Amino acid sequence: MASQFTCDSDTNEGNHHFVLPPPNMTSQVVGVCKYCGFTRTHNISLFDPMATGRQALTVKRQKEKVKKQSDSYQIRTLRKTRGIVGRK
Repeated sequence: MASQFTCDSDTNEGNHHFVLPPPNMTSQVVGVCKYCGFTRTHNISLFDPMATGRQALTVKRQKEKVKKQSDSYQIRTLRKTRGIVGRK
C-alpha cells in the first residue's frame, strides 16, 4: 500500500510523482500520484507578479530619500539654484 513516503510503483523507484491541477485561486490543491494514485493535499502560494515591482520601487524610493538627505546633494542643489560656480 502506498504511503506518504513510498510509492507502490516500481517505475519511479518508489518515489511519488504528483500531478497537480491548474491553480484555482486557492492555497491548497489535491495532487494525485500518476503512478499509484495516492492523493495528497499540497499547500501552494499564489504568485503576485506586482510584488517584485513594488519591492523594487520601495527600495528605489528609499535610496533617493537617503541621497536627498546627504549634505553633498544639498550643497550641489543649492549651488545649481543660485548659480554658484566653484569646486565640486
